[in-house]
Amino acid sequence: MSERQTKTDELPAKIPKRIEPKQVSFRVSEQDYLKLSLIAKALNMSVASFAKKKAQNARLVTPKISSDDAKKIAYQLSMIGNNLNQLTKLANEGGSIDTQSLRAIKEQVDDIWQQLI
Repeated sequence: MSERQTKTDELPAKIPKRIEPKQVSFRVSEQDYLKLSLIAKALNMSVASFAKKKAQNARLVTPKISSDDAKKIAYQLSMIGNNLNQLTKLANEGGSIDTQSLRAIKEQVDDIWQQLI
């Protein structure tokens, strides 16, 4: 035998390390799949995750805000963070901070709170 064949024969079979090693699959009609996907989308989940949770009798709660709104809020928070960082840098450099800028940031934060309530 060649050296190459000996090395490959000695290697153990690669077994993937998964938390849940068993897989279950099933088929559904197009109509049932559409139902599952609509519900899963409303819960911000994949169809597979939703089916798994339902099979486990997990209590699923609809999020208070949609995923699109959550993305918008995250973007707004990022912009507010940038504004605060700029004001903090200015204050640390000995510059004066305009109270109008602070009020504008507070109003932005208040607007986000209203979207979350």
